[in-house]
Amino acid sequence: MIICGGAEMGLGGFGLSRLSGGGIGSRIRRNWERALEAHLLARQPNKVIDHHWSNRSALRERPQLPQIKTHVSKRICGIPTARAGKGLLIELQRRYPEGFERAISVGAGQAAAEMDLLRAGIVEHFDIFELASGRIKTAREQAERLGLERRITFHNSDVFLQRHQRYDLVYWRNSLHHMSDTRAAVYWSKEHLSRNGVFAMQEYTGPNRLQYTPRQMEICDHALSIVPDSYFMSNGCAINRKSVPPCAKALARRDPSEAPDSESIMSALADAFPEASLINVGGLVYFAGMRRIIRNLSDTRDSELIMRLLDIDADLANQGESLFHVAIAQNSQ
Repeated sequence: MIICGGAEMGLGGFGLSRLSGGGIGSRIRRNWERALEAHLLARQPNKVIDHHWSNRSALRERPQLPQIKTHVSKRICGIPTARAGKGLLIELQRRYPEGFERAISVGAGQAAAEMDLLRAGIVEHFDIFELASGRIKTAREQAERLGLERRITFHNSDVFLQRHQRYDLVYWRNSLHHMSDTRAAVYWSKEHLSRNGVFAMQEYTGPNRLQYTPRQMEICDHALSIVPDSYFMSNGCAINRKSVPPCAKALARRDPSEAPDSESIMSALADAFPEASLINVGGLVYFAGMRRIIRNLSDTRDSELIMRLLDIDADLANQGESLFHVAIAQNSQ
């Protein structure tokens, strides 16, 4: 279902319900969907975001290698764990063993990391904001299964259009980079922290719309030169060995919230939280470089190759070449 001009309209309303399968019908359907989403983007971007992320499970998701997850966790907290968000959880628990009474998370998706913080006793209550109604529904169901429904208040709305109390923890995990004005979002976070409240984020902070620089692409090509040609194949067709950024226009059309202002995050942090503790998580190789061959890699069969690539990524991160960062800061005001 696509929302258009405030009215619900299925694709069948455009005479497309009979177009199925491959060939010309499939191409016509895709073209209509793109035209509709472009129309929505111009008039109601939040509706496009809701549509995209509510139907995310139906999209062709990029596989997540456990070896990459444990690498990221170790970069953050020194402990390898494959549980998403666990590295930041451990680091928060280590720094603030007393925990947080009230916390807020914006763009929390299905709120798995937030529920882990609740179950670990690090947070007593979460206000969860998420534009994708489908993800809110899934999160509510999971909260009920875990007995956490009384400790979470779900909001299927735009957090910036409402008045809020101050919080002991403002938590961003893979969501701040989806904000259209990340500087405003960072300062909004600071304004809504209680005295001695904590700002915590784990985010993509690289170029807007994933438009990596030529130098970054050259680094990826050099790193992936150790990967045999056989991994650069998909359905019998060769994958270009040369690293190139995705098409920015197509990315914005598919999801207008994908990194529209990500490259402003670090400068905003430096201004709003100059004493913030920063961790370079990396990602140039394992995110920008490996993503096009990730489906051809196996944690078991290719463990040694993956480790070599992750070692290169870690060396680059140690030199400051990082697409992802963790930041933790305490409000002194």
